[in-house]
Amino acid sequence: MKKVLGVIASGLLAAAAGYGAILAYRRVRPERRDGKREQGELLDLNTCSREELAKLPGIRPDVLDRVIENRPYRNKLDLVSRLVLPQFEYEQMSHLVVVRDREEPVKVA
Repeated sequence: MKKVLGVIASGLLAAAAGYGAILAYRRVRPERRDGKREQGELLDLNTCSREELAKLPGIRPDVLDRVIENRPYRNKLDLVSRLVLPQFEYEQMSHLVVVRDREEPVKVA
């Protein structure tokens, strides 16, 4: 009986992990051909405009300039590691941004 329950539990865990991966894949969609974003799409930190960044929740005008000045990013955690954003502000917006492939090399201080 314990083996059966163990098999069922591991199957449920594997199914949940697979479902989570599918949801994560669906959230990161490429931009449309005309370059515009659809409602609900993630902002690319390396290419989005200042106006698009300003629509993020809790982001201040001085932070907008720092985000743009520190481009390009390797990943979205660079916002915290490069001291562009404090951790609590990053947590408010991290689910709304993404970093896709970049064309120029990352600047090293």
